Amino acid sequence: PESTRAAGFTSLASLLSAWRPAPSRGARSAPAALRVRTAYARSVTLAKPLGIVLEERDGGGVRFDSFQEGGAAAEQAAALDIAPGDRLLAVEGVDVSRRGFDAVMALLVDAPSPLRLTVDDGLDTLDITPNLAKSLSADDAAAADQTVRVAVRETRRIVGASGDQQASLGSLLRVEIVPGAGVRPDGRCLVRFFGIFTTDGGASTYSCNLSATGRRREDGSTEILALSAAKDEGWGQTIDLRRDAGS
Repeated sequence: PESTRAAGFTSLASLLSAWRPAPSRGARSAPAALRVRTAYARSVTLAKPLGIVLEERDGGGVRFDSFQEGGAAAEQAAALDIAPGDRLLAVEGVDVSRRGFDAVMALLVDAPSPLRLTVDDGLDTLDITPNLAKSLSADDAAAADQTVRVAVRETRRIVGASGDQQASLGSLLRVEIVPGAGVRPDGRCLVRFFGIFTTDGGASTYSCNLSATGRRREDGSTEILALSAAKDEGWGQTIDLRRDAGS
C-alpha cells in the first residue's frame, strides 16, 4: 500500500518466530538463519533540521548514511536509539521502504516539524553456522540475536563519531554470518560475528571479525559491555571499541 501506519511497522519489533535449529549438513551446506525476530522497528520524532545524510539502498529505499553535527539526529541519536545504517521505513506514516532517494527527500522536505520517522536496523534475519544452530536453545538464540543487533548499532555509532576509527574501519554495511554465541551463567551473552565493511562508499568491501559481550537490562533491552573489531586477524590489529570495566 502507498500509506502504512507507523504502528504497523512498530509491531514487527515484538514478533518472535518459532526457533527451528537447522540440522548440520556438512561444511559446504548453506548457513542456517537466526530467525528469532524481524528487524527491530520503532518510531522516533525529530525536529528540523534533521541533519541526516541519506543513501539509496539496492532494491529501493534509503538508509541513514551519517548524521551531521548540529542536526537533531546527531544530538538525539543515543536517546532515540538511532544510528547510521538504520533503514527508513516511513515518513509521517507513509511507507517509503521501496521508494527512491528523490521521492523520500521530497516527502521529508514537505513534512512538518517535528516529524515522525519509522526506522529499523536494516539487518533482517541473521545467518549462523549449522553447528551453532544445533547448540543454541530458543532463549539463547533470542539473546544472541539481540546482542548482535545492538552491537552492530553501537559499532556504527562509535565508529561514526571517531574520525580515526572511521578512516581505519569504515562503515559497517551488514552482518555476514554469526559463527559463535553463548550465554554465561551470569546472564552475559557473548557473540562473535563477521561484518562487511567499506572504506570507500561501497566500491569495495572487506570482512571484519567482531566480538561483543551484552547484558540484558531489567527493561528487556540489551547493554553492550565490551566490543572489539579484529580487522586483520593474526596481525594483532584488534580495535577495542568498548572495554568491559567489570571483566
